[in-house]
Amino acid sequence: MRFILPRQVIVALLVATSTLAGQWTSTVVWSGTMRFHDESSRLQYRIPSGAGLRAFEIDVTSPSTNKETISATDVEFIGTSVRFRATFRNGATCTLGAVPANGYAGKCALASGDSADLTLVPPAASMLLTDHEILIARDAAPLPIRSAASVFVLGPAGYTEAVRGTNGFTCFIERPTKNDAWPMCYNREARETLLPVEQYRMRLRDTGVSDAAITDSVLRGYRNGRFRAPPAGALAYMLSRSAWTADPEAGTLAYLAPHVHIYAPNATNARVGVDTAQRLVVPMRVEREGRPDASIIVAVKLIEPATARP
Repeated sequence: MRFILPRQVIVALLVATSTLAGQWTSTVVWSGTMRFHDESSRLQYRIPSGAGLRAFEIDVTSPSTNKETISATDVEFIGTSVRFRATFRNGATCTLGAVPANGYAGKCALASGDSADLTLVPPAASMLLTDHEILIARDAAPLPIRSAASVFVLGPAGYTEAVRGTNGFTCFIERPTKNDAWPMCYNREARETLLPVEQYRMRLRDTGVSDAAITDSVLRGYRNGRFRAPPAGALAYMLSRSAWTADPEAGTLAYLAPHVHIYAPNATNARVGVDTAQRLVVPMRVEREGRPDASIIVAVKLIEPATARP
């Protein structure tokens, strides 16, 4: 994927009014660690599922001599980060950034002036906190579309519908490899043909299948009729500034600039007149060349007012 921004950019995300697909009242248990100086503790996070996350609890489960329950409040999401206040060591302000395939990691600034390292690890790889995933997924779409779009989120059971929309668009975070998080918003034609592929991809990954083997299995699915190529008119918005591709070895994140996918089965760069070795007058290229799910990617310039970014 090209059109990579030269540095990390963070976009403040706004909660849009929507219709929830269901009332969620259960608690999802995450794990993690806290390291302060040379001390390390294991943690268990008890996080209410569903929308509207404002607070949760953290249990210190080891060492056994230091068991306590910590309250986390004032939860907010900014770009790919989650921030909250916590009641350990006389108070702390924590900022954790999303880590590809492994939850969140960051630091807590303590009232004493010290800091502690904190991790927040999901019960299933690649999950984000539900509210965070909804916000990032919606940010893929233009403002007139996002508030009425359906939203799918990744959980232990794969992708499930968290928000039921009314305008035919579906937003979610695509994860073509375990090191990617691509907020997408499909129109109806793209959703009907491509969302089943992504659900299948995550089921295979959850069982330990490698990304290369998953790609082979998906392509067999197109050949044997399990999956259908997207029809004419299928497109996806990918306008979020919180879309990343991670270096699988270093773990560093490259953020992707806004663009649109126009699906063109079996297209190649040569067929659409793109020479990827040259600087293009129109910034575009074909992704997944020659495949049934090939798309023409066209970079776009956002004209809606943008939140100030560092």
